[in-house]
Amino acid sequence: MMLEAFALSAGRARLAGQPLPPEVLALPLTDPAAGYRLQQGLSEWFGAQGQGALAGYKIGATSAQIREYLGLDQPLCGRLRTSGRFEPGSVVTVPGETPLGLECELAFTLAEDLPHRDTPWTREAIQPFLASCHAALELVENRYGDMRACPVGVLVGDDVLHRGYVVDKVGVPVPRDAMDLAALSARVTVDGELVQSGRGDAVMGNPVEVMVWLANASARIGCPLRRGQLVLTGSMTFIHWLGPAPARVGVEIDGVGAFEVTVARGRDATHATGESSRAASFDTSRRLIEEAKHRIPGGVSSNFRMGISPTPLVFERAQGPWLFDADDNRLIDYYLGMGPMILGHSPEVVRRAVARQLDVGILWGGQSRLEAKVAERFCEMVPCADKLRFAASGSEVVQAALRLARAATSRRVVIKFEGHYHGWMDSVLLSVSATPETIGDAQAPNRLPGSAGQDEGAWSNVEVLRWNDLQALERRLASRDVAAVIMEPAMCNAGSIRALPGYLQGVRDACSRTGT
Repeated sequence: MMLEAFALSAGRARLAGQPLPPEVLALPLTDPAAGYRLQQGLSEWFGAQGQGALAGYKIGATSAQIREYLGLDQPLCGRLRTSGRFEPGSVVTVPGETPLGLECELAFTLAEDLPHRDTPWTREAIQPFLASCHAALELVENRYGDMRACPVGVLVGDDVLHRGYVVDKVGVPVPRDAMDLAALSARVTVDGELVQSGRGDAVMGNPVEVMVWLANASARIGCPLRRGQLVLTGSMTFIHWLGPAPARVGVEIDGVGAFEVTVARGRDATHATGESSRAASFDTSRRLIEEAKHRIPGGVSSNFRMGISPTPLVFERAQGPWLFDADDNRLIDYYLGMGPMILGHSPEVVRRAVARQLDVGILWGGQSRLEAKVAERFCEMVPCADKLRFAASGSEVVQAALRLARAATSRRVVIKFEGHYHGWMDSVLLSVSATPETIGDAQAPNRLPGSAGQDEGAWSNVEVLRWNDLQALERRLASRDVAAVIMEPAMCNAGSIRALPGYLQGVRDACSRTGT
């Protein structure tokens, strides 16, 4: 009965981000073995609540100082669940207000199941079973008050402070000389400021020694080691306890990996998930835009931004799917940076690639090997692409494509559609936005320039048709004098209007039939 009661109390407390109830903290469980039995019951309870499957283990109390502080003679093992894993670059939202801490750890993935062994595991014996090592962040939560007063069995049963974890997807092979891991340097930053640093030898002298301890203890503590499991080997740095405000957390282990996440909790956590806990203010953005107008027309560098209500926004930083503006609003970036941020903002894999390129140069005025490799990869991924050239903007690419179409067909006319945007050049900035009074006849829409000062001669051979009217397009193409049809296949710049079923294929077929 104690197992069920403990699982219910401890499980509910963790999910809510609340301290353990006093009756749980008062349990007379001074033996770690009793704690591992409670831990198994709690794991089963989490599984029944839909909290994911067992993903591996976390090892706590791996430093001599922490073991002395807690009065322990050995490390402690907790369990990781798939539901507790967050991705680098994500926003980690943790409910509740119990103290939340950060630990930078080295994580191993297991290459194979660990078999039974008649003799004790050693560093040399365990290494072939370690597939890779990764930089990791463990989120720990003090649900106990004074941890020295918490019975060790309760501490073990509750997975040793565990709250969640982040693991760098890009791992590195485990070095043949495990001593290299002892010399690794680790750092934790919060909002760009260094808050903790440490080394691999802070973890039982070497992270591999943690794996040796776990392998030898696994049968005794009921934690079998299986292929693909993850093991967090303990903190290389002292715990850094976060304050109540959202924080941008960075983790880096030299030669292994680095990443960032944003951590928010309590009231800020609900705000981070879109359930606003305060009325948004944009006063700072409004003031900064007014100041910028003294040197930048309209205070912005793109007319598209001028229409944002209640004011164009001034952003301070971005991480993952989130933008943070000058008024400290956290906003989801549905614009994706106007398209290219499909991996989110500041993804670690992109940052590493950019950093590598910075070391060798960024602008040569000539060709590079990378350019040809990217072109080859692009053509492999886009079946209709045979050759390509790179340019600095979409406006440039559109003009090059239209010039190429006219050269290939010896025709002059280009057709675009109402509401579609293809850059700010005079030849295509037509009928992007219109009113019922200015739009004209449905069969022959007016050509409406986007601003004063456009050269009419530049768009004299550009015609505008209504979107999603395949018959009207087919009638116009029948004259066989059209060089190109240009469109947004997923219309978005003037509002999202999806192509009707079969429309895009119909356009493709009509162009092929008429040599467009």
